[in-house]
Amino acid sequence: MSATMNFGEKMEAYRRSIDTSLQEYSNDLLRDTKNVYGEQAAVAVEAYCSLLARGGKRIRGSLVLNGYQMCGGQNEGMALEAACAVEMMHAYILAIDDIQDRSELRRGGPTAHSLLQQESVKAKWRGDHAHTGISLALNGALIGAHYAQNVLADLKVSEPIRLRVLKLMNSTMIITAHGQTGDIINEVNGAVTKDDIDAVVLRKTAHYTILNPLQIGMCLAG
Repeated sequence: MSATMNFGEKMEAYRRSIDTSLQEYSNDLLRDTKNVYGEQAAVAVEAYCSLLARGGKRIRGSLVLNGYQMCGGQNEGMALEAACAVEMMHAYILAIDDIQDRSELRRGGPTAHSLLQQESVKAKWRGDHAHTGISLALNGALIGAHYAQNVLADLKVSEPIRLRVLKLMNSTMIITAHGQTGDIINEVNGAVTKDDIDAVVLRKTAHYTILNPLQIGMCLAG
């Protein structure tokens, strides 16, 4: 990464690198799924990978790389692996969030559960197509999340740092889940205070989008 780039240029360069690497991870995950578990099992993974491929700004992954670089990290390839894992976890969260919000669209395309509901209708599967779509989307998201955890567990860093990174990720997912719980309750609760709203913003945005990626990058730099 050139030292003469401004912040915006660096973020764009990071985004392109992350997009390229994520496509490779998706290809590997789909190939392994089909080889080990069969074509039908790949249906849920394909929906997850579709969501993952739609990009966005890749803010979280880019902040991993920023945190790593500003603390003197030298192994950019390893840091890129961690950035991709963070983006995979983000796709996992988005798939669940879309189910809870009953959303049909995400980043210009159908949500994972909508894609899988359409697949159920097309294949003429029995039962409730909407429920099938939700169930399969949850499975695809879980597979993606645990695949991301394995990427973090395989990072070529010392064991104490690797464990610290995994703990940071898992602790942030707990915080984020509590933020989502608060968000849902705020929607159905008649009496919502400013503190209730602030708590959701802190847990769903501050920790998850900004603090956790930077901490992971900084931790990987030692």
